[in-house]
Amino acid sequence: MPYALKLNLRHLPLQFGIALAFILMMGWVRLVPPPFGAPDLNATRFALLWVMLATTAIWAAMGAPGFATLCREPLRAFSTLALLLLSIWAYASQAWAFTRESDPNVTTSAGLIWCVVAIFILVVTAAGQRRLLITLMIAAGSLVAIVTLVQVARQSTLGLGFLGEFQRSLTANGGSILQAGDWRFLRPSGFSPHPNMLGGLLTVCTLLATARAAQVHVRVRIIYLGLLALIFLALLVTFSRSAWLALAVAGLSLLLMMRVPWHRWLPVLLTGALVAAVFLASYWPLIAARAGVGEESIELRSVADRIVFTDLALRAIAEQPLIGQGAGAFPWRSAVYISETFYDLLGDQVHQVFMAVWAELGFVGLALFATGLLSGIMAGLRRLGQDRHDRAALLAAVIAFAVIGLFDHYPYSQLPFIALWWGCVATAARP
Repeated sequence: MPYALKLNLRHLPLQFGIALAFILMMGWVRLVPPPFGAPDLNATRFALLWVMLATTAIWAAMGAPGFATLCREPLRAFSTLALLLLSIWAYASQAWAFTRESDPNVTTSAGLIWCVVAIFILVVTAAGQRRLLITLMIAAGSLVAIVTLVQVARQSTLGLGFLGEFQRSLTANGGSILQAGDWRFLRPSGFSPHPNMLGGLLTVCTLLATARAAQVHVRVRIIYLGLLALIFLALLVTFSRSAWLALAVAGLSLLLMMRVPWHRWLPVLLTGALVAAVFLASYWPLIAARAGVGEESIELRSVADRIVFTDLALRAIAEQPLIGQGAGAFPWRSAVYISETFYDLLGDQVHQVFMAVWAELGFVGLALFATGLLSGIMAGLRRLGQDRHDRAALLAAVIAFAVIGLFDHYPYSQLPFIALWWGCVATAARP
């Protein structure tokens, strides 16, 4: 299928399924109880999982369009194969998982997620339409940004639980509240469980909108500059430090990959500078608190917790370095470690993607994960001369998730972000 927005009507159901899946990656729509009498697992409650399954079935029924072309391209095929093998390894880890007796559904659910994601990414690699998906992600990201800014203005959630919004309140203590003097600020979470997850999503959308604003004609550029300002402001008010850092690193990589003349970058840079100036002027006391300046920071517990879980992950890796503790099992293993200490903590993920992969799937899983990711990036870079701007935007999004993964676990542990990260890899590598 040629790269364009021109869609063969026969392929319309397939493209609709892929597009709907990418839109659902922008939120947290859940189905409780799971449909079709499916087992009640964390995985089966996601509407996204069922859309990915349906889209895969449509692709197979159509004769797997694009699969033959994929098989003739070594790097793309190698990346996809590594992800498929990773999913099989994750599902097979039920046999030795730490939770195989106490709570076997943990690894069953995590393994199912990886299997469905891997098969869906095969579909995207073979038949995804890059320009269409980028446009839809920018549009969906703009909607999420509007909800985010309204949450900030109201300092409460909006009652959109049916779309995946989690209820938050200023009266409840927690890591989602910043304080500077008498100013208490509820960090928005959009349609995600945590502000950091929202920040990661908006980072991707900011990069995509930036690339579009720097390449389109003047009349359309105004629209994209407006969307960029909206999404960027929403990203800033999440106060997600990992997302801010990821945007800086990935933004620089986007600048280098796109090779756009400076006069095209100038409106984008001015828009970003204006939004950042407004944010700094409006929220400086909270920014200082988030940075740990003075006595207003409430982030010391967060930093200490991350150090503790890093140490526990290293302990888990030392126990099972080759095969790991089992997909999804580290929070349970860490809870046992914590019970032997004086820490006032519950079991949780280690806030580092690559360490989390090693702890749960062992060196075998880490090798497959890194192989799939790096070969997909290389496939995209090799084709960078073709459709440079959109491809560069997706590669920058992949880099952003990699940076976030140095400080947060959700690109590895949560279905929408696993699918989005690997979906960007696959779409960037498409011809």
